[in-house]
Amino acid sequence: MSTLKQQKMKSRWYQLLVVLGGTLILMMIAFHNHYPLLSLKSSNSILKAFGDYSAMSKSIFYDLFVNQVSLKESLWYVTYVQNFIIAFVLYRFIASFQWKKKNIMYLIISAVLMFFTSISWYSNHIAPEIFVGTVN
Repeated sequence: MSTLKQQKMKSRWYQLLVVLGGTLILMMIAFHNHYPLLSLKSSNSILKAFGDYSAMSKSIFYDLFVNQVSLKESLWYVTYVQNFIIAFVLYRFIASFQWKKKNIMYLIISAVLMFFTSISWYSNHIAPEIFVGTVN
């Protein structure tokens, strides 16, 4: 492999580690709570994912997401994937500014958002509304 390819590969792994760091920063609320955040809306998704419960819901897509990502073992996997998606979108947004220290800025902005906004409350919540702001 050429040195350019090696540098590009090393850069990609470093970016992935930075995004994983941002994911852990966003998960601090769930770590503090010792479990992902739940509400009454979470019950339909959880019951559909872990059992044969079939109630009328807004959409089955989030229920299928919970079913596949949780591996029918733990909701921690769902929380981790949700936070990873949010962290990746945030990283790509910050990378679009082309700052020289984009990785450090990303981690600082992730921490500021975690402490001063409700992003970590929503990203750690087992509810279908998590993807509304990310997809739109």
